[in-house]
Parts: sequence; structure tokens; C-alpha cells
Amino acid sequence: MFLEATLAQRFSCEAHLTRHVKYHNPSKTYICDICGKAETTITTLRKHKENVHEPKVPEQCKYCGQWYSSRRTALRHIRNMHVHADEEHRCEICGFVSSSKPAKKRHIEFKHNPEKKHKCTMCEKAFKTPTLLKEHMATHTGIDLYKCAYCDATFKSKSNRSTHYRRHHPEEYHRNMIRRPRPTGIHNYSNVA
Repeated sequence: MFLEATLAQRFSCEAHLTRHVKYHNPSKTYICDICGKAETTITTLRKHKENVHEPKVPEQCKYCGQWYSSRRTALRHIRNMHVHADEEHRCEICGFVSSSKPAKKRHIEFKHNPEKKHKCTMCEKAFKTPTLLKEHMATHTGIDLYKCAYCDATFKSKSNRSTHYRRHHPEEYHRNMIRRPRPTGIHNYSNVA
């Protein structure tokens, strides 16, 4: 009995490993008939077409009435904020609570992973995200990436623009701040203004 269970478990692991290796070294590629992008599986090709080529039709949350840019984003909101709102996605390292498993994964990757993969070609600095690298590159090129919506000021980073909004356009800043509605599944949740 023990030997059979061990063999079954080993076979399961080998099958999983075989699938995993095929994902990284596919024998087939699936080509998008619209843009020509190659994907490793039919599922990733379908997701690519949905994300890139299908028109986004706004959809409203049936629980709280909030509008989202597409059905996919509305369904993600419903799953995280209404259906599974009582599930906790707490970081094992620092205790930070995320709204979903993917958000927790992003938190761990950004906050706790010391690896900085995005390297500047003009100096020795490296960054955790492509956006941070792009904003850093703006310091080398002198090109401003962001513009104030209320005056002619321009900025090399979003954080500098946000600081500008708070200091120079406080009424607009507070009026346009995103305030999330209280999730229906969390009873002790409070809006932070």
C-alpha cells in the first residue's frame, strides 16, 4: 500500500514537472492571428486576445454599483471585495494584508524581494519595476514624463506630481482622491480619507 502511494505521488510530481518544462520549452507555439504574437499555450493566447484585442465594455458591480472598465475587472472586484472579502491574504513576513492572492504576491515581490532586475544603461542603478527605471531614465534624459492637470508644471515621477497636487492644488487633490467603498464582507473595515 505504501509503495503504491509513493509511486502514485512520484508519477504525479513527474507529470507536473513534465508540464512545467513544456511550458518553458514549448514544442508548439500559438500565433495571434491579429498581431502575430507567439504564445506557449492556447490559454495564454486566449488571454492575450482578451486583454489586447477585445474591446473593453464597462461593467457595473451588482453589489456596490461601482463601474469597471471591463467585465474581467468587474469580476475580479466582485471576487475580491464581495465573494471572498472575508478571506485574509496576510504577508507572512510583515503582516500586511492584501485584497487578493495576486496582490499579496505583488506585495511580497515588491517589498521583500531584494532583486532589482531593471538596470539603468547609463549608470549603475537598478530598480524593482520598469516604471521606476523609466522615471529614473528621465533624470538622465531630462524629459518630463507627467504633466499637472491643473497648471503647466511637468514632472519626471508620479510621486513628485502627487506631491505637487497636494501642495498646490489641495482642493482638486482631495476631491479626486480615490476612496474605496466599504467591502460588504468585511464588517470592521473603515474608509481612510
